[in-house]
Amino acid sequence: MKSKLGVRPDDAVLKQYDDSSAEVLSALAGINPALFWIPGNHDPDTMFEDPESLTIAASTLNIGTNIHGKLVQLAPSLYLAGYGGAVEASIDGQPSWGAYPVTDEELGAGILPLSEEISILPADSSVLLMTHCGPNGSSTAEVSGWDANSITAQGVREHWVLSGSRSLRDMIQSEQLQSKTLLNVHGHTHNGCGMARLGAVTVLNPGSVRYLSLIHISEPTRLLSISYAVFCLKKKKKSNIDRQHTSYLNT
Repeated sequence: MKSKLGVRPDDAVLKQYDDSSAEVLSALAGINPALFWIPGNHDPDTMFEDPESLTIAASTLNIGTNIHGKLVQLAPSLYLAGYGGAVEASIDGQPSWGAYPVTDEELGAGILPLSEEISILPADSSVLLMTHCGPNGSSTAEVSGWDANSITAQGVREHWVLSGSRSLRDMIQSEQLQSKTLLNVHGHTHNGCGMARLGAVTVLNPGSVRYLSLIHISEPTRLLSISYAVFCLKKKKKSNIDRQHTSYLNT
C-alpha cells in the first residue's frame, strides 16, 4: 500500500510511531480524561482510515477519542465535530504546501456527511467544529510572517501563504452551520495564531503548542449560557489546571 506521502513504512516503524503517539495522547488524557483529538498533516494514513487506530499500543492506556469525521455529543444540546488533515496551500495562486491526506476538493466530499449530520440536529443545538486546517479567507489560516512557524519573528512577507480550505469555508458559511456553530478551532497554520470571524462563527487558531498557550472563550453572541475551552499545554505559575472543562486536541 502506498502512502500519500510516499511508501508506507514497515510494520516495525508504524508500531514505533503508534507507541510514541499513544504515550503523548495518554499524557494529555492524564490532564483531562475527556480528551478528543484529530490527526494533522504529519500523521499516518491509518489515523484517517481507522479512527480507532493505535489500539495495540493503547490497549492499557487512555488515549482519548479520535473524532476524525465524527460528531459526538458532549452535553445536552452541545456537540463536537472533527475533521483532520490539511489541504494544499498557495502563494499568489501558485501551489506552495502540498495537501495531506486529501486535496481541498476531496476534503469537500469527505466532510459532506459531517455537514449533513450537523444540519439535522435540533435547532437549539450548538456545535464546536475542530479541524486541522482552517477555512479559506480567515486570517487564522494565512501566513504573513517570514517564518511560517513563528508568531514572534519580525517581518512581513510580500506574498502571503494561503493555507485555508475553500470547502471548509463553504461548509461553515452555509445557513445551517451559521446558526449552530459556536466555534471553529483549527491548527496547521502556526503563524496564523489568533481569532477571526466567518459570518456569525468565531474562528480560533490557538497556535503551535511550542508557545504553550491556554485559551478560554465564552461566546457572548449566543443566547445559550455555554462556556467552552480549548486547551494546549501551558506553563503556569499555578500548578492546578481547571479539570472541569473538556480537552480538545488538534494534532
